[in-house]
Amino acid sequence: MNIVLIGMPGCGKTTIGVKLAEKLGIPFFDTDMLIEKIYNETIPEMFKKGEEYFRLRESQVVELVSNKDCCVISTGGGVILNDNNIKNLKRRGVIFFYKQRFRCHNQNY
Repeated sequence: MNIVLIGMPGCGKTTIGVKLAEKLGIPFFDTDMLIEKIYNETIPEMFKKGEEYFRLRESQVVELVSNKDCCVISTGGGVILNDNNIKNLKRRGVIFFYKQRFRCHNQNY
């Protein structure tokens, strides 16, 4: 069973995912990093070709990592825009919504 982290862009999914995977002694996968590695383009470069261009590649990588077992997967913030992404991730994983908490002037938000 995989642990899948979803949440807003920049909320810390990758940071938490790396630490969690290390603690559990299991592999970690970041879908955004994999997209760039597999397609040899940065995400901004892909978006210049259109959001649809990027989202197709994102879905292909989500399907790829969804076939893994016993790992932590951190997803891009927009992965939830495609129902098939969520179905694939749920097939072998439990999805957690990560919401960053931050402190400002000694108050929790």
